[in-house]
Amino acid sequence: MLTDSSKNEERLDMHASALAAHQLTSLGNKPVIVLTHSPRFCMVPGLSEPIAVRLEDATQRMQQQFLSLSTNSRQNVAARAGHGLPHEDPAFVVNGILQGVAAVRRHPLRR
Repeated sequence: MLTDSSKNEERLDMHASALAAHQLTSLGNKPVIVLTHSPRFCMVPGLSEPIAVRLEDATQRMQQQFLSLSTNSRQNVAARAGHGLPHEDPAFVVNGILQGVAAVRRHPLRR
């Protein structure tokens, strides 16, 4: 999957995508809506409690770091849904998308 884009669902070139992501430092004031799974979600079932808590804490912190990409950002944290947000809480995802559309309409993007 990492080296052959035909073997992942999104057909992403993972290497090129990672390089582009690491180069991104700011989106200015473009609207950013971060949708985050519930902090009660266990990323890797079967991990010991201390490790699972540390992993989830790190994951939540990384999600919060996305907020620093824009001066116009917000984070929505799911109450119960886990990593599969679109399947576990589709209304949460739809609401986040609608918030993003509304934010763009309030602050049209300049090219």
